[in-house]
Amino acid sequence: MIDHPLDIKNGDLYVSNRPGLGINLDPDWLAGHEIDPNEDFSGKDPDSQ
Repeated sequence: MIDHPLDIKNGDLYVSNRPGLGINLDPDWLAGHEIDPNEDFSGKDPDSQ
């Protein structure tokens, strides 16, 4: 999902010195994980009332 691993040591996330948020999203990964915006993502069973 991101272009490099996060720096986590002993449960602490170390902030990157890269610009912005310090991460870049991987467009190939994102393209392979698209969702249908018309699909119900409420987590509810559509057959239950």
